[in-house]
Formats: sequence, structure tokens, C-alpha cells
Amino acid sequence: MGRLADRTRSATLRRLARHDLRLVHHAILEAADALPDPTQRTLADAVGVDTSNMVHALDELAERGLVVREARADDRRCNRVRITAAGRRELRWCREQAGAANREFLAGLPAADRRALVAVLGVLAEEHGIVAPRG
Repeated sequence: MGRLADRTRSATLRRLARHDLRLVHHAILEAADALPDPTQRTLADAVGVDTSNMVHALDELAERGLVVREARADDRRCNRVRITAAGRRELRWCREQAGAANREFLAGLPAADRRALVAVLGVLAEEHGIVAPRG
């Protein structure tokens, strides 16, 4: 399974590189869009990177206008991160690229098998806390 995951990850990386993005950028944009009022720390925890790597990746995203960092009024040492409209557009593009890479990877399977595989992977993702459980 690891080698298969490496193949899909590589295909996604190649696509993201077209916009000078890495998987960590995509993950940060996803988390910044999903979490209520995220801070650098909560994003680092959600994405699973250490704070120094988070700061560097956020610097790159902020330079491109995809996120904005603002000091919290109640704690000036704590930076809140907000995804911008440009960041949301880039996030949509990232999602499209990841979806296209997955569709290409699964193209050799019959439609019913693709649906079954996606369903099973969804259950595994929920079981392992990778995504929130559905309703």
C-alpha cells in the first residue's frame, strides 16, 4: 500500500508544482479553510508539522497573498491565520489537481471497483482520525 500511496502522492506533487506549491501548502490551505479562527500552532498540529516548518510554509503562502497572519488582540504573541480569497481560489485548484491525479491513478479500475475502493478508504480514514466521521 505504501508504494501505491507514493505513486499517487508523486502525481499530486507534480501537479501542485505547476503553481510552485507543495503538499504542506495544500494541507495548510485546507486546514485554514476548515478550522475556526486557526492559529499557527493549531494549524501546525492539524497538519502534523513542527512550528518552524509551519512558519516557513506560512511565509511562502503569505508572500503570495494566499493567507494573512494577524496577531490576536488577547495575545499579541499568538498569530491567527486567515485564508484569503486568493487562497480559496488556489485551494479549489489544489483540490482539482489532487482529484485529477486520483482519477488518473484509478482509471484502470471499473467504475464499481473505484466506488468501492473510495468507500473503503473513507472508512479507514475515519477510523484512523484522518478525516472527521460522517454524520
